Amino acid sequence: MSPVLEVDHLHVSFPAAAGRRNAAVRDVSFAIGEGEILGMAGESGSGKSLTALSVMGLVPRPPAEITGSIRFEGTDLLGLRPAEWNRLRGDQIGMVFQEPMTALDPVFTVGRQLTETLRAHRRTTRRAARRAAVEMLEAVGIPLPDRRFDEYPHQLSGGMRQRVMIAIALICEPRLLIADEPTTAVDVTIQAQILELLRALSRDRGTAVLFITHDLGVVAELCDRMVTLYAGEAVEAGAVDDVLRSPQHPYTSGLLQAIPRIEDRHRVLRTIPGRVPAPSAVPTGCVFHPRCGHATTECADRRPELAALPGGSPRLVRCGRSAELDLPGAR
Repeated sequence: MSPVLEVDHLHVSFPAAAGRRNAAVRDVSFAIGEGEILGMAGESGSGKSLTALSVMGLVPRPPAEITGSIRFEGTDLLGLRPAEWNRLRGDQIGMVFQEPMTALDPVFTVGRQLTETLRAHRRTTRRAARRAAVEMLEAVGIPLPDRRFDEYPHQLSGGMRQRVMIAIALICEPRLLIADEPTTAVDVTIQAQILELLRALSRDRGTAVLFITHDLGVVAELCDRMVTLYAGEAVEAGAVDDVLRSPQHPYTSGLLQAIPRIEDRHRVLRTIPGRVPAPSAVPTGCVFHPRCGHATTECADRRPELAALPGGSPRLVRCGRSAELDLPGAR
């Protein structure tokens, strides 16, 4: 079956001093099939949100320069005109943005923003749109949805605003949903409800989901496959269970070892030394080598390609030493 979304060698760069360009996303490739949930993990600054915004057509060109290919059900998204984007975005492709307080319009009620999205893409009456909006608010776990329909964003808690964003993204039943850290501002009970909603949406409606998160526990619970991003590059990709149990890239292994555990409460928390480099300061060779405990002099000179493991494995890794290393995974 053809993928719902296919991203091939995506490259996003911005102008810098002296006529140069800094690449914030480099050579990122992945695909999402119907009814599949792909997790995208990595630290802040790894390029996750920029990749998502590029897929949504929300990165202005210029100043950005975007090359590669982004195809949605066979359509080249990079070649769409603004009017074509307006018909597609919010209808066939929905997005849950990372910051609900800035994504929601403070001067319109929650109900107005929900019904406006629905009526922009569907022929429906105001009464039917209100009914559908209230049902969607209830589906995402908002109590007293009839009352919340007439309230403004500032009257809701951070968790409720996040759920309103999810409701807006889902109300037109999109074929592709991009969720940029949708559970960050909610408690664990509401997080479980949201994850179950996304799981049911993918399973029952065949929606393809790109799920961006820092929480590898959520990736393990929700996603079918995952991609690890670092400094704008995809460094590892594969089935969730395979990647988490037996990571092949030191960065993925480092993220797993940095997860706090109750049994380690009297031990020093493990960390990855250093920080993600800015696009203007990406090192030569392997981009992770300055922070990698397994790096050699060769790692600083040669930048590895994202390649399949030997033996025809579907796992992909961008590490010149992956065959030599025995890295710890999830415990």
